[in-house]
Amino acid sequence: METKKFDSIGLNYLLHCVPGDIQPKSIIFKHLKALMKPDGVIFGSTILGKGVNSSLLARCMIRFLEPSGIINNSNDDIDGLKEGLSKHFRQVKIEVVGSVALFSAGD
Repeated sequence: METKKFDSIGLNYLLHCVPGDIQPKSIIFKHLKALMKPDGVIFGSTILGKGVNSSLLARCMIRFLEPSGIINNSNDDIDGLKEGLSKHFRQVKIEVVGSVALFSAGD
């Protein structure tokens, strides 16, 4: 039985909830690419914890939520996200708004 392939896959506000740094988390792109059509697109958003101009509210939220394990993003940065996407996709676009990275990628 062949696995159904998708035109697009969305990962909105998910990666910052996965334990660990952005590099190990990026394995998800490899696994999801296998579920995409050749011209498919993966897209999403994640809260970065490093290298962004976070608001006071965002910094307080991260300090409160990270010790509880609800989020894990203190070492997640734009370079790590770009590297993780670029390992699996030829076309990568990332836009940062505040402390949130909006991304899309495909071949």
